[in-house]
Amino acid sequence: MVYHKDTQKEYEADRERWALKSLDEKINLCEEKVRTVGGTVHGWFDALNPRYNHSFTVPEVTKWFEEDGFTKIKVTSKYNININGWRGQG
Repeated sequence: MVYHKDTQKEYEADRERWALKSLDEKINLCEEKVRTVGGTVHGWFDALNPRYNHSFTVPEVTKWFEEDGFTKIKVTSKYNININGWRGQG
């Protein structure tokens, strides 16, 4: 999964404290996030659990495709960086 840099602020502060929390505290935090922000407990747990979560900008990811020979590159989503392209002749 490639995460868009502009969407990670909601997770960063909680992720820093995540490792210090007990399982019950983690679930409580996820339940609070569901009430205040939306989503699901599973979704918040999944988003906050990774110790490292690198995020990128659209130009950075687009450059990866260009460097690997893709053309006709199209970004299909603003915040979840869905990109497709064509590699080869034609």
